[in-house]
Amino acid sequence: LLSQLHARLQRKFGGDPSKALAAAGTGDQATRELRLLSALVGYVASSEQAEQLVQLFLPYLRLKSSGRAERVKEHVLRVLRGLLRLVPQPHAHTRFLGLLFGALRSRGAREALCGVWATLAELEDGSD
Repeated sequence: LLSQLHARLQRKFGGDPSKALAAAGTGDQATRELRLLSALVGYVASSEQAEQLVQLFLPYLRLKSSGRAERVKEHVLRVLRGLLRLVPQPHAHTRFLGLLFGALRSRGAREALCGVWATLAELEDGSD
């Protein structure tokens, strides 16, 4: 299901799901997709599926700043925190996640980002 969803988004939006989110903004379409992806998180069975979901969630963190977008970003960061434990190379996303410190405006979203970094640190300590 995930691979089909990912392929459909790539076909529909020329390989860039972030274009779809930019067009949808934080409206009903983006919220509907976010709810669907969030529901799928509970069924992740492999590291490949976790990586696909991470790739589908990352464009939500590029939304323009608004009150609703910040709540969306906070939710996505909390979901990503759990998914990073399943991804084979969670540190591949550190550059992008580091840039978010300058982009996030709400306290809740920044706290969620700190939680993601705490998870990355735990994973780094566990791999030594």
